[in-house]
Amino acid sequence: MTDSLEFTTATTAQATAIAALINAAFRSESAGQTWLTDDQDKRTDMLSVQDVQNTISNPSTPILVGTVASSPELIAVCLLKAPGTCPKTTGTPAKSWLAMLAVDPKHHQRGYGLAALKEAEAFAKKSWDAKRVELNVVNTRVELRAWYGKNGYQATGQTMEFPYGNHRGGLMADGLELVVLGKDI
Repeated sequence: MTDSLEFTTATTAQATAIAALINAAFRSESAGQTWLTDDQDKRTDMLSVQDVQNTISNPSTPILVGTVASSPELIAVCLLKAPGTCPKTTGTPAKSWLAMLAVDPKHHQRGYGLAALKEAEAFAKKSWDAKRVELNVVNTRVELRAWYGKNGYQATGQTMEFPYGNHRGGLMADGLELVVLGKDI
């Protein structure tokens, strides 16, 4: 990593930049997005600015944003859900949920994803006394699952239905599901 990231909790003024970063990261060819169609012209955004604003407005779902001291540009983001607001996966009541961890594709391979992951774990522990963090990963993202495994996250044995919503019809690959991973912190 060239510069260390400084993390803050997102404000609604950052919603446009957060949506743009997440959508760019989730569409990135270098990230091996195997849940999307190969047709670049059919690719779509994963979330809207309004989705981000709604999330930021909820105190149970903070978004952490990482920047470097020399620039206000967002480098990394991740969303957390407070214990008690998480999907029902394991019986652990004091768990936090991690979602939408994303690094601007221009800044991949610099350790920023790991920095965001560690910040999210520390935030969950300090803010909510969480004992565990869980998340889900698309089943076809083998390399991403391995990365989380290298950082202590293990499959719980549970899966969740992939939220196709209105993204079917050639935009998303068929046969997707979400694999739940977890780590005690």
